[in-house]
This record gives sequence, C-alpha cells and structure tokens, in this order.
Amino acid sequence: MRLAQANRRRILINTQDVVLWTPSELTTTLWLDAADSDSITIATGVSSWNDKSGNLNHAVQTTGSSQPTYTASDPILNNKPTIKNGTSVQYLQTPSLGAKRMYFVAYYSDGITTTFDNHNGLFNGSECRLTGRSGDNRVFDGTRSANNFDNPDSGATQYRNGSTTDSAYQANGLPMPGDIFKITSWQVWTQDWLILSNTQAWTYWNGGLGEIIFTDGTEDLTTQKKVEGYLAHKWGLEAKLPIDHPYKDNAPTV
Repeated sequence: MRLAQANRRRILINTQDVVLWTPSELTTTLWLDAADSDSITIATGVSSWNDKSGNLNHAVQTTGSSQPTYTASDPILNNKPTIKNGTSVQYLQTPSLGAKRMYFVAYYSDGITTTFDNHNGLFNGSECRLTGRSGDNRVFDGTRSANNFDNPDSGATQYRNGSTTDSAYQANGLPMPGDIFKITSWQVWTQDWLILSNTQAWTYWNGGLGEIIFTDGTEDLTTQKKVEGYLAHKWGLEAKLPIDHPYKDNAPTV
C-alpha cells in the first residue's frame, strides 16, 4: 500500500484535488519509468534503471561502455525523458522474470525513418524477442519466428496508441516518433530480458524508451484502457488515442 501511495500523482481538476491512476494500482512484474529520475542511476551512462513494481527486478548494466544514455529532455518524444542506446552494445539486463503483456512508450531512430535498419531488438531474451526486420516498415516482425513475442500465428495481439485494431501486420508502421504499444503474447515468457539490444551489432534498437510495464496478462480490458490512458497523458500522446477511447480527454483517476 505504501508503494502504491508513493507512486500516485495528484492534480487539480476544476479546483478539486484528484488522484491520478498509475500502474501502482495493478499487479506488475516490471515497471520502468524514465520520467522518475530517482529510479535512474548514472555512471558512465545508465548503470541501473530501478523497477517500481516492488519486485526489485532492476535493469542494470555494470560495464561502462555498454551503459545506455539518459536524456532528460528528448525532442523526439515531446521533450520527455528517455533512455536510449548511443551504440550497438548499449543495453540493460533484468533478472529472470515473466511477461505475457507488455505496455511501453518508444520511438525508433530519428522519428522519421520509414524502415528498420536491421533486426533491431527492443526486448530480447534467450528464448523470445520483440524486434523489427531489416528493410521492412511494419511495426514489429511478428511473422519471422515462432519465438517472437508478438508472433500472430501463436495468438499474440498487438495494439498501437489505444487502437482496437490488431496491428501485427500493420504496414507503414514506421516512422515511430513516439507511440504507445500494448502487446500480448500467447504465453508467459520467463527469462532475463535485455532492453535496447541483444548484444549483437545488428540487433540494437537505435531508439529510445520512456516507460515499460510488464504484466502476467490477467488484467481486464477496463484496466488495459487505464494503462493506455495513463501513458498517453503522461507522455503527451493523448492526441494519438482514438476518438472513442475512454481516456481521450482526461487521464484516468483513482
């Protein structure tokens, strides 16, 4: 309860003190938030991005040359804070943890690039990955391998910016100047997750992350929409929500 209270935000709406809904209100496996500077440790680059879920699944990197870059005001994502790689070997690694649903805010490259440079990996593990495909412009490469997190042949779904249309095969997925994604796999994948690269020169994401939320996928649709609304209003992306999204105009509250 104390953790949930610490992660709540209050605002005034029509002179009323309102508590904004945050992911502290649901059970998360991993919650990384670049907007929370207290959760980020800087050495050469980012040496630790602390987990706000309460599970202590911190994403770390002890090698200085492999530590990603923290940007306090990133113009590609509405001048919000991001963590991104500056070179191909920069990444963070979590302990072994399970994920069936991923929500995240991310951008790719310079925000105007229309094809992936290579098999650029945003989340990678020994058995599963979420990656783009060289020379392709679909959102993610869910068709290439059975062990892709978003492989549609296994029943995974992929939604972008609060849409109700599965975008697994979406053409023109790039450019990606900053978008909200909700991707549900067909099973829980448990492994150490590498964030922003798979250690190989051809797999690094070449872009930035604002926030990451992993869950076991059991939250209902009402809660899923709250997560989308929370991310949209926090990261200045509410204009991208569909007109009929329940949080198009206002962020969710407690």
